[in-house]
This record gives sequence, structure tokens and C-alpha cells, in this order.
Amino acid sequence: MVDIQAIPTKESISQLGAMIQRLQDETGRGAADAVAYAAFRVAKSGGAASKISKKNRQSITNPEYKQARGSFAWARRQQRAGKAIPAEAQAALNDLNSITPFLIVRMRQGGQSPIMIPSYEKKDPRRLIERRGLAKKTWSIMGAKIAATKGQGRISIGAKNYRVSKYMEKYGDTAGSYVARLVNRLTYLEDAYPGITNTAIAKGTAALKGELDRKMAKAAARANK
Repeated sequence: MVDIQAIPTKESISQLGAMIQRLQDETGRGAADAVAYAAFRVAKSGGAASKISKKNRQSITNPEYKQARGSFAWARRQQRAGKAIPAEAQAALNDLNSITPFLIVRMRQGGQSPIMIPSYEKKDPRRLIERRGLAKKTWSIMGAKIAATKGQGRISIGAKNYRVSKYMEKYGDTAGSYVARLVNRLTYLEDAYPGITNTAIAKGTAALKGELDRKMAKAAARANK
């Protein structure tokens, strides 16, 4: 069994389980290696589904600045013409100088509202996304780690953004079955890529099925020569 930490559907897990059984039957792989290979396929598909984000964060016009500037446009025209303006209007123009014309939109994990960073430049260098491509990279690392467990019955490897483990279930209805567990700790994953967990499982299952079908076709072709 392959366990993905993000509530996959029972149907997707069932279909993947059938492919794991087929993998064992048709290739002679042991249960531990079969679930690890299936998990590798899922991680590879998860990486493919994780598009690399844009290089820069979005920069938007500050609505407060736009509104204030529009409200006192007449006062600016008066000043440019060398005419006096009321003290209230002058104070408003002074306040306008403290409002930035742009806001940098910085997204946050866990569905939290974005942080709006005040900016005086449309192309502020702070727009650069430092951890760009982290989701794709994390899936890739998980795939490599689980693939490296071939020949090992039990293993647990983890870091800040992920955990990969493989072990035999000791309790419940699945006691005696091997489990490969992929834990992607990027809390924004499902928000950034809706449905990515089931997409990874479905495409990983399809990739495994395609591989087995091709091997069976080649074997049949050789046998019929």
C-alpha cells in the first residue's frame, strides 16, 4: 500500500493497489520493493504536476494611493498653477507622500491572506520569489529517497519539507502489508495545485500500468516469434 498524506480518494488508492499487485505478479518483485516503486511513480507524477511558479511576485496599484491621488488631483493642479490651496488639502497631499503607489502581493501557506508589502517601485527587486520551484523539487527528492530503499524492508527519512518511510503494517485489517508513506509538508500544496494529490496518484498509476502493458506486449511478441 502507498499512503500519501493529503486524503487521497479510496478509489485512487484502490486502483494503485491493483497495479502494485500486478507489478508483483508480473515482475516477481517483493511486496516492499513493489510499493516503493509505485510510490516513486506517484512522486514523479506529483513533480510533473507541480508547475514552477512565476519568477516574481505580483505588484499591484495601491487602491488607497489611487483613491487619494484622484480625490486631490485638483489640489495638485492648483499648486502647479501657483495658486494657493486650503490647509486641509495641503495636509492630505502631505499624507499622500507617505502612501506607497504599489503593493507587492506575498502569498502565504495554509490558506492565510496574502501579505501586502508597500513599495514605491513597480519593479521592486523584492518581488523575486526566493524558493521558486520548491514543490517540484520536494516531490523529486521524495521520489529519489523512496527509490533508494530498494532491498530494504523498513526505512524512515525526513527533512523540513518532507518525510519518506517504508514499513510493514502490524495492526488492523492491513497487518502484514508493506506501506510506503510520502509526507509532503508544504502546507500550501493543495491550495497552489488543487487536486494534486489525487492527480499524482492517478497519473502514477497510469504510468505504472503503461509500463507493465509495454513489458507484457514485448514478452508476447518474443513468444510469438
